[in-house]
Amino acid sequence: MPPNPKYLPPFSLEQQMVLALVPKFTSLPSIVGSAYIVQHVLRSRKRRQKTYHRLLALMSAMDFIYAIKVFLSTWINPEGTGYLASGTTETCAAAGFLGHGGSLSSIMYNGSLTLYYLLTIVFSWRLDKIKKIEPWLHGLPLAIGWSTAFATLPMDLMNPIGWTCWIGYFPVTCDVNPNVECTRGINASIYRWAFFHIELWLCFLFSAFAMVNIYFRLRKNEIAVKKYEFESQADRSFEADRSLDTDEAMQPPQSGRSLFNRRSTTTRNATSTRKKYKLSRRFGSQAGFYILAFFLTWIFPMIMFVVAEVTGYLLYPLLVATVVFNPMQGFFNCLIYIRPRYIRNREERRSQAPSSVGNTPSHAPSHIQCIRNAVELAGTDDEDELEQIEESDSGKDTTPQVEKQAGNAVDRTVEWKEQAKATNQTKN
Repeated sequence: MPPNPKYLPPFSLEQQMVLALVPKFTSLPSIVGSAYIVQHVLRSRKRRQKTYHRLLALMSAMDFIYAIKVFLSTWINPEGTGYLASGTTETCAAAGFLGHGGSLSSIMYNGSLTLYYLLTIVFSWRLDKIKKIEPWLHGLPLAIGWSTAFATLPMDLMNPIGWTCWIGYFPVTCDVNPNVECTRGINASIYRWAFFHIELWLCFLFSAFAMVNIYFRLRKNEIAVKKYEFESQADRSFEADRSLDTDEAMQPPQSGRSLFNRRSTTTRNATSTRKKYKLSRRFGSQAGFYILAFFLTWIFPMIMFVVAEVTGYLLYPLLVATVVFNPMQGFFNCLIYIRPRYIRNREERRSQAPSSVGNTPSHAPSHIQCIRNAVELAGTDDEDELEQIEESDSGKDTTPQVEKQAGNAVDRTVEWKEQAKATNQTKN
């Protein structure tokens, strides 16, 4: 059986410097991004009332706590246990407690946010129905994250693990070196799984499952919309052909509606369907980006831990990738959060551009202005793409109805072709 993960061979001074200094730079964007999302939600009463914004605000608060802990890096470690280590056992335990509670709660909130998207997109839940389970979407992440963090304190599990403090043995490698007695962190390898890695892997697998289901649902809706557009075109085409027949044109409308009204109704339905599909596709894109941000943040620590469990060593390249990407989820989420507003500003810029060759009007914002407007409007504008989906979607699954209508269109196409053929044969 391979030994437990350990820092052997010992890292050089240059490697320790990288592991101690890099997190201070990679965590700063996350601190700013997480704080931005939190203040953006808190400043608006309308946003505070929405499940999506509340989930993202509390997840960002957890990311903020974790990023602060990562920024401290080795400063909190007991003196003499690493590069720039100048703390004590108590500072290490306190920082490890905050970092564990914040990181695990954030991981679980990723699961809650993924579930929100899954229920909205795949199962077509209404917002009032989602609000009934919202206490669970908040309660489970906070309860699991912070209860396990509190449980580590009396067991002395928070100890220096090189570049930070987390669940580990102290002194380092005392679990595999018979000449060194462990004074803290007894059975740390077991508690790593029980208090963190099981929850992380479950959320990771659930997010992957949800992303696949969201993709196939959007793909199914795309096929249904194309069939529905075919029905609209078929209605207009064949009604126009039938109207050219003199005998039929002399007959009064059978349904009490004129040909113009029938065409208008079909056009309005097709336009409404395309609009909802476009918004739902953007909604699905948001879900995909949040899931990808979660994967990018935690994939390297997961691989590093598996390799360490199998080989008994922590690979330095994986550890560097961890200190680079792991603290940055708050920054990634912030970019995704303002993305719909940037897209809306960019589309406005394109719509304002002149159709003929010439200079862009002064009132059409540049790309830099689009980004600035997206950030500034985020503090006052509530009409982003996600809210449009929540307010315009009735919550009903219209895919079967659209597919049925598309099938009827195909049947009418065949029927009209047969009627036209019979009419031509009679005239001949």
